[in-house]
Amino acid sequence: MNVLIDARSLPEYLHLRRIAEAVEGVTVFRAPLLGREKLQRHYDVIVSARSDERNMSLAERWQGTWGDTFIILVMDSGENRLDAMRCHVFDYLTRPIDEARLARSLHDAATHFAKTPRRKAL
Repeated sequence: MNVLIDARSLPEYLHLRRIAEAVEGVTVFRAPLLGREKLQRHYDVIVSARSDERNMSLAERWQGTWGDTFIILVMDSGENRLDAMRCHVFDYLTRPIDEARLARSLHDAATHFAKTPRRKAL
């Protein structure tokens, strides 16, 4: 399962990557967004740990482009949960990050993708 991690700092990226790589079958990629909010390839899961406003904006765009990608948002607060549900976000975590919950979400996504035919590469 391909997981893209888009974090607001290198330490946070490294923390999220450590959690993700502990899940069997996960390959981690660092966000190649280059400031354009455009993905160059398909990812099974995107873990976005930016500011709350930016996370919601990106989630809306990503779902419009990659509707079958699972999006996990890491937010500063819980006040955007309703908006996240409207974007069909797979999971919504708040800081500080609950490592066990993130690992469980990634494991659940990996289980889903193991049972689901892969999308053809673009």
